[in-house]
Amino acid sequence: MTRAKCRESAEKESRMQQAIVTFREKQKRSGTASVRAIAKEFNVPRSTLQDRIGGKPARNQAHEQLMHLTKVEETELVNWITTLTQRGYAPRYRTMRELAEFI
Repeated sequence: MTRAKCRESAEKESRMQQAIVTFREKQKRSGTASVRAIAKEFNVPRSTLQDRIGGKPARNQAHEQLMHLTKVEETELVNWITTLTQRGYAPRYRTMRELAEFI
């Protein structure tokens, strides 16, 4: 599961995606496209745009495959923590880890 984004970073990611699409369209039409001009047009960092065009994933998706819990397991863990919190118990890290290993 990817990390939740704040509004500003979501807007920046949206501009980045639009810039990538624009770059690829211009590349198809004319055969040449300026990364620097497109980065300036969409107000995104040139180096980041160049990396993303080259295939580098977004920061919030880069380590997604390293997550050890499945969606169902994560949901179960969240429900358990919520239940403990509602009953007035603070879940300890060690207890959460043991439950995650059990699941």
